[in-house]
Amino acid sequence: MDVSSTAAPELVSTEPDPPTTITVVDTAALAELAALLADSTVRAWALAPTQGDNQAIQVGSGNADQLVRRARLGTEAATWAIVAQPRPELVALDIDECAELVVPEIRQAAADTATVVVAAVASGRDDCLHLWCIPATRHGRDELLRRVALIREHHRLPAAAIDHREGKAIRLPGSVSLKPEGRPAQLVDLETGKATDVRTVIRAVQASLPRDARGSAPQRLRRRQPAPSAIPLPLPVDDGTRLVTEAPRAWRRRAQFTPEDWAILNDDTRRDRSAAATDAAWVLWRHGIRSATAALWWYQRTAAFGKFRQRDEVSRRDDRTSDWSACRQHWAAIARRARAFRPEIPESDRRTLDAAREEIRWWGDADLQAAAAVVIDRFSDGYGLASRPIARRDLQLALHLSDGAASDRLAALVKRGLLVVSHPWSSTTPREATRYDLAVPATTYRGETDHDVTSPAVPLQHPLWGLLRHTSRRTLLTLLRHPASPTRQLAALLGLPPGDATHGVLHLLRQLEDAGLATRAGTGRGTLWSAASTLDLDAASRRTGALTRAQELAARICGERACWHAESHAETARTLRGLHVLRARLTHAEARGQRPRPHPAPRHRTHPRPPRRAAPRGRHSPPVGPTAATPARERRPSHAPRSAPPL
Repeated sequence: MDVSSTAAPELVSTEPDPPTTITVVDTAALAELAALLADSTVRAWALAPTQGDNQAIQVGSGNADQLVRRARLGTEAATWAIVAQPRPELVALDIDECAELVVPEIRQAAADTATVVVAAVASGRDDCLHLWCIPATRHGRDELLRRVALIREHHRLPAAAIDHREGKAIRLPGSVSLKPEGRPAQLVDLETGKATDVRTVIRAVQASLPRDARGSAPQRLRRRQPAPSAIPLPLPVDDGTRLVTEAPRAWRRRAQFTPEDWAILNDDTRRDRSAAATDAAWVLWRHGIRSATAALWWYQRTAAFGKFRQRDEVSRRDDRTSDWSACRQHWAAIARRARAFRPEIPESDRRTLDAAREEIRWWGDADLQAAAAVVIDRFSDGYGLASRPIARRDLQLALHLSDGAASDRLAALVKRGLLVVSHPWSSTTPREATRYDLAVPATTYRGETDHDVTSPAVPLQHPLWGLLRHTSRRTLLTLLRHPASPTRQLAALLGLPPGDATHGVLHLLRQLEDAGLATRAGTGRGTLWSAASTLDLDAASRRTGALTRAQELAARICGERACWHAESHAETARTLRGLHVLRARLTHAEARGQRPRPHPAPRHRTHPRPPRRAAPRGRHSPPVGPTAATPARERRPSHAPRSAPPL
């Protein structure tokens, strides 16, 4: 539409206010609806119609709900049209003179893509409608727009016949027409064609919008903004206090849902509702959904999970204090079944795995032995022993290691021959980790005694050993097998020096004693050490701070991987901001890790370096010139980085 005046910085009218006869209820409801439909970060406009088609005059600007109240929309005194850009979560379609032909097909496409048509507005002329839709996911949004394009092509309609108003203004409900013979924009029921209640539409919009967008306060207005991503990714913190330590999805490129997948997710016609929910849950798992938080987003929005959603609604209605959730329990069962599945392992691979396990039993380095056991378990999942991706952060999450320790142990496993690099990491495929083959290491690295790494009494991957190291775990196992043993006997069994309070076996025993896992009897040379009568590793990890350290490490790795595997610049910027907030909250230096390395621009000298001036005696001048310590700008990760190994 043509607009003849320029934007005003504030809400300024060039015409006298309309008459004061108003219906407060109607205007207030339309203002509330406008706040839900319009993008609060982009300026809305009040337009006065003229004698020409779409040749309005700007009479004001500001927030959409304020303009609706000032224009008295919904009353006979209304003489303005309020136009605003739709909220990013919405899809607004302007259908011009073909509504009877295409609306049934668009409604079917919306049903197939988990999209709710929350409002239909008769835009002022016959066979013209504005449809306001809220897709459940970004993939549903893309699929809906693709189907709309196919509908337009099928009927050979011009682009303006079904116009997606993304980034473009559209008249809000209640606005007068900008055409001489047009009628006001009125909310209608698609089933009956009659006017519908504004409050009903408000409730439908509030039920379909994401929770963080329902009651958002007006933001500072600006003319332009980048198109936000509609991907619902969890931030590094869940509710502002609890760290997110579980990966929300599999770290691979996301694939779009097929029409068959959407049909399963929205199937509410089957008699066996539990089977329908299970089929839908497997669709989510195959598409990479992993954490319960990410899965519950779908459980609350798709029709196939209606049975479990209703159970949770009944539980909340009865004010039950338990944290039990039917949706969460169902997803936990699906995740357990998926993670427990193992294909049949060929006999040749089984012999190789057994030989590798037998060899590492004789390794004297407890920390390296633990890393080797984790790697062998990774190859024991039935998917082969060749060309398997293993990232440094995989080892960190399994054994709760710092960045440097995990890198050193992977390199040591390659040096000892347990791992053979088959495909090194390349910048041409930045999201692909280094791939390894499993081999049986040589007997050169055998020690004098064998050590168990599979005892269920002392789990190998407990967070406590990330802080106390696996030599302490080996010491605790020795105490369980040889109770009431003196320090020198334990040192001989472990192949370590007796030591003192700072190193050796005595240092390890005192660490276990401080954690509540070991006890002593006697003094001096007669001191006898035993394992505690009750081994509570969880309590020990809380007492020593190992649990907090492991949680912070997992949260930081989750945030880094979300940043690395982002698929748009907007998603990268959002996850990077969350990662910076997370790092500021971490208390353990090992969990915080290293910030992204700065890459300053090279400086090309065209003249020799000037000699440095010596500081006057007794004074300390700061360095000047190129040697001065200046803060380097951190490199901003791209959505397809090329300068670091994958996460």
